[in-house]
Amino acid sequence: MASAGFPGTFESSGLIEFGDFALIAQGPGGTNPVGTLVGGIFGILMVAVLVVLLLWSLVRWGVSRARLR
Repeated sequence: MASAGFPGTFESSGLIEFGDFALIAQGPGGTNPVGTLVGGIFGILMVAVLVVLLLWSLVRWGVSRARLR
């Protein structure tokens, strides 16, 4: 196994019939900045949606209780 300059590893196989090729995978220390950004934005958006739904439910519950009085 030889290092290819990536956090992962570079491996070659004995197959020569298909030409030269390499499989590169992200190693345990690597990060994906775009995926991290999208995941962070998605997480914040989901929390915001949950807070809005909770507030909306509380307001509707308060309005329905006020109508019963």
